[in-house]
Amino acid sequence: MQTIEIKGHIYARRDWDNKLHFAFFEFEVDGEWFKVCEHKIVTETPVGFDPTAAHVAALHEQLERLRADFAKRVTEINAQIQSLQAIEHQPADEALA
Repeated sequence: MQTIEIKGHIYARRDWDNKLHFAFFEFEVDGEWFKVCEHKIVTETPVGFDPTAAHVAALHEQLERLRADFAKRVTEINAQIQSLQAIEHQPADEALA
């Protein structure tokens, strides 16, 4: 096993219902987040952890999300096309009658 140490900060922000939400960031955050304190996470990698296999698995997941998003968008565009083609065309002289 390998020990990993990540230095960063605990930040908080208030939600619409005034509840506090906390998060850890390795970098400085602006906007609605405010710094609570510095923090260090120390953990060990799992036995047999293979960073290459984990990276490949993450890329496969990203690829599947992109495929699903693409398929959804294609379906939406096809529906718009079908909707537009279903509109009856009336020449200008018939529309006035």
